Formats: sequence, structure tokens, C-alpha cells
Amino acid sequence: MARISVYMTGGIAAYKAVSVVRGLQKAGHEVRVAMTAKSERFVGPATLAALTKWPVLDDLFSPGRQAEIAHIDLADWSQLALVVPADANILAKLAQGIGDDAVSTTLLALHCPRLIVPSMNSHMWENPAVQRNLRLLKEGGDWIMEPAVGRLAEAMPARAGCRKLKRSWPGLMTSLTCQPKASESSSLRGAIWKLLTRSALSATGQAARWASAWQKPRPKEGPRWT
Repeated sequence: MARISVYMTGGIAAYKAVSVVRGLQKAGHEVRVAMTAKSERFVGPATLAALTKWPVLDDLFSPGRQAEIAHIDLADWSQLALVVPADANILAKLAQGIGDDAVSTTLLALHCPRLIVPSMNSHMWENPAVQRNLRLLKEGGDWIMEPAVGRLAEAMPARAGCRKLKRSWPGLMTSLTCQPKASESSSLRGAIWKLLTRSALSATGQAARWASAWQKPRPKEGPRWT
């Protein structure tokens, strides 16, 4: 199927991303993971490394990677980037083009679509700055999976895209594994399916916005995309 890089950021919903990674693997996709330092407070990188059989990218300057440009290698490898969960911090960084750690620098270096799954406290979600950043990302061609309402660690309702994924695999997993109906060809699900089956991108909707904003010519030398 496809080469999917998963980017985990801080928040209690990080533990649900483990199920997402496992589900993608069961669907036949090849998965690699990058994590922020805050996400590692909720889920250990050893768990994701064991599942993917590949080292987790969490430090651009680790001793074992001094001879690599690890974030560029991962960016060039990826056919789809999945940011799950996406906290308010990473939304702000991506909207403003800030790259100051392994996750944000890799996401800025990508040549492929980015599917962003926000998850945060309801008060944070409703903040005008967060909503402004989301608008900027959508205008730039990013795919945003709108969150559902779930339970917070504070025992109150929250906006949590990860909860939507967890309880409804006909959200993310169906989009990644099942052919959509003809009526969904111009939807987010349709655009993802066309990408993963290596079909031509649709000339309408979110796919067109991605094509104009993100598709770049292949370099004459270096990694090849298929």
C-alpha cells in the first residue's frame, strides 16, 4: 500500500496513536514514527519502535544519527504524513512555518500531503488563535480531520479527533483501506484513496488545494518517489 509517517505530539490522546499505527500496519501500510519530547511523557518510543521495526525519530542530534539528515530522509520517504494527535503547539508551528524539533522540521520538509488530527481541551480548541492557525493550514492545503467531542482527563467534554478515530474506524481506517463511493470522489476520503492507490489527484476540493500548495518537482538526484 503506502508509506505513511506518523507524527505524535503532546497530550493524553497520544496513547491512542499506538492503535492507529497498528491499524495502519494491519491494513498493509508501511509506517514510521516521529515523536515530540512531550508525547514521550505519555507513550514510550520503545513501544512504537517495536511495532514499526524502525527507530523512532525524536532527536535530530542523537549520537547514532550524526552522519544522517534524519528529518529529510523521513520526509523524502513519506507518501502521506499523519499528525496524530496534533496539539495546539504543533498547529501553531506548522501555521507559522516554525521548525525547532524533529517533528516540526520533518513536517516542514515534506513533499506529500499532511493529514492533521487535532486533539485538545475544549477551551484551547475554541481559542481564536487556534482557530486562526487551523484556517491557515486549510488554506495552505492541509487536510484537517475535524474532531468529535470526547471525555477529557479533567472529566469534562473535550474536542478530540483521536477519540473519533478510536471509536469510528470508518473515519481514518476506512479512508485508508476501503475504496470510497463515487459520490465521495471529491471528499477528503476520496482524495486520500486516490493518493494511496497512486491514482491521479482529483482536480477538485481539498486534493486540488494540496496539489497547488504542496506538489513539487522531483529532484534530479537523490531519493526517488514511486
